[in-house]
Amino acid sequence: MLKKNLLRHPVTRGPVQGPGKRKYGSAGRSIKIRKLSWKHFLLISLIIFILPVVREWQTLLYGERVTGEVIAYRQFNPDGEIVHDGQIVRSEIEFIKSGKRYYLYGPENLKYKLGKQVSIRLSKKKPGDFIIASFSGFYLQKRSVSLLIVFTIWLAIYSTIVQVQKGTLTDRGKRIS
Repeated sequence: MLKKNLLRHPVTRGPVQGPGKRKYGSAGRSIKIRKLSWKHFLLISLIIFILPVVREWQTLLYGERVTGEVIAYRQFNPDGEIVHDGQIVRSEIEFIKSGKRYYLYGPENLKYKLGKQVSIRLSKKKPGDFIIASFSGFYLQKRSVSLLIVFTIWLAIYSTIVQVQKGTLTDRGKRIS
């Protein structure tokens, strides 16, 4: 005895139907998005805000820890030259390593208090690289602007998906479903 529909559709795993009689296809169906909760929002937000710290993980774990002291402020022009009336201000930090004095400059336009002790991690692989291990050292730099842009995009995506799930997203007075 011969059974009908022995062939299976490779994607839907359902029986293959003739043209125009798709029983198990995806044509005409809307895509279902799994419910997105506030826990998902917090998890992805945490991942976004941990990125600056994770980017420097090798220096944080294996770098040499020294303590520096803010001794002065220096003004720079956009080309990086020290000038008296510069647009960019940086804290000059002095630290001692192996009996020698070294100097470095902190993040742009961030003034630490004079005399403040700052924790610094020096990279062992790249001698000129360092991290000021503080909130300002990680998050108050030029490259952190991209972090805010990524978070803003994530916030827009999350709020749009939540509105679609609740059925409150409208397009000129018509509900989008």
